[in-house]
Formats: sequence, C-alpha cells, structure tokens
Amino acid sequence: MSAELVYDVGLHNGSDTEFYLAQGYRVVAIEADPVLARAAETRFAPWIAGGRLTVLNLGIADREGDAEFWICDANPEWNSFERSAAARNNSPHHSVRISVKPLRAVLAEHGAPHYLKVDIEGYDAFCLRDLGTLPAAERPRFVSWENWDNANGFEDGSTPAGSSGLEIATELGYTRFKLIDQSTLAALSPGFSAANLMDSAARRWLSRGYPGAKLGRPLLHGLTRRGRFERRFKRPFPMGCAGPWGDDTPGRWLTLSEARGMMKDASKAFPAVMRPSYSLGWFDWHATR
Repeated sequence: MSAELVYDVGLHNGSDTEFYLAQGYRVVAIEADPVLARAAETRFAPWIAGGRLTVLNLGIADREGDAEFWICDANPEWNSFERSAAARNNSPHHSVRISVKPLRAVLAEHGAPHYLKVDIEGYDAFCLRDLGTLPAAERPRFVSWENWDNANGFEDGSTPAGSSGLEIATELGYTRFKLIDQSTLAALSPGFSAANLMDSAARRWLSRGYPGAKLGRPLLHGLTRRGRFERRFKRPFPMGCAGPWGDDTPGRWLTLSEARGMMKDASKAFPAVMRPSYSLGWFDWHATR
C-alpha cells in the first residue's frame, strides 16, 4: 500500500480527483465513459504530464475484455452496464463498447492505494472483492463505495453486485464504518447530533424560502455540512462528489452492529425533526481497519 496513492474509481466530472490532487496525492482515476475520460485528460493534462495522475478509460468487471456500456445522455452519473440504470426516469440513452478489466489487474499494475473511492452504479462490489487478492497489510487503509444495499437497486429489483458491501468489507478486515448522505455530506448516526441539526435547519430555511433566506444565503449555506467543508478546505464540493474521506469525514466511526442498523433503516438515522431536510436516498459507505 502506498501512503501517497488514491484511486478514484468512477471519475465522472473529475471533482473528486481534483480534490485528491489538491491534497497532494498521486491519483489513479478510472472512467468507463470515453467522453468523460477524454475531458479529464484535457482538464488534468499538467498533472498527467507531471506523473501525478493516471486516467484509465475502462470499466471495472470480473473479467478482462470488452462489454456493452450504457450512457445516460441526460445524466452521465447514471451511466452503467445495466441499461435500466441509464434509462431511469425515461432518460435518453445509448450504448458503447468499452474495454473492461478486473480491479485486481489495475492494482497489480499501479499498486495498492491508501484510499480507494468507488462509485460505479451498483458494480462497486467487483472492486471490494478484488481487494481480497491483496495481502491484508497491503489493503487500503480507507475505502468508500456507493451503497447498493437499499438505494441502488435497478428497476427490476436486482443488484448485480450481489451481497452487502458491509459484509464484503468485514470479510476483508474492515471494522469501522460511516454512512454519508451524498446530498448533504453529513454522517448518519444513532441518536442526536447538534451538527446535523444545524445543517438541517439551515437547509430547510434555504429550501423553503423563509424571510431573509435569499439575502442570508451565503451565511445559511455556510452553516450546512457542505458549506462548512467548503470553508475548511477552501474549495467547492459540488453535488455528486464524494467529498472528504477517511478521518476527515464527519461523525464517529460506527461498529459493524451499528452500521448494520443504519443500513437496515436509514430513514430512522436522524431524529424526526431533521428528516424532511435530508434526501434519505443515496449514500456512501466509508470504512477503515
């Protein structure tokens, strides 16, 4: 494991890769969509030339070869090997043939990272499972993946990745977990959280147009978790990015038992007074050993 290396599996528009580069890390970024990969190569050309960034235009799968990949024309975040994922909400979409490779092959060529971020529309388990090909001491200290257990099922109810990410991570030796709301960057946790309550109140004031909300928008945004992170790191965290990682994530690390409770019913993770302001839909799991 290299302490200076981060993997961004699911590069998308490059927001996360840009953050990791700004933190001083060397980055291997993987993107299946050829258009997005070419855009990243142009945008990050100086970092690529300087050896700080490697962009791989390929899909992660359980084999090496090529496969049909579906592009959502309206929302590239929904690009997927599953047509139903790219076509959700009746979105226009089309298919392309792309190269695919197991993550274990990428790890063998580029090395094991300190942090592995994965967001590839329900296929995150291919990445988690391939960490098992590494010796335990070489596995990333931190990993994150988009939760497919109760949020990422496709229209037919399937989840191609199979079993729970929590269970896979536990088998790999990860023992502490956080569940991060993608829309707020807040951590779901049992009981009361003053920070989450302040975030909820500020977002509610903004979204409902209460008196003074427009004039006070910068202040109110600064009270949200996302705004506080932007102020701390002196950079924007646009919607769709994974945001801070590792020990920079908010809240405390949960035990496996607590994490299973969060997965079972995320809608109860916040007190009722907070729920209306949270998406309670799309989440990222973060784990550490």
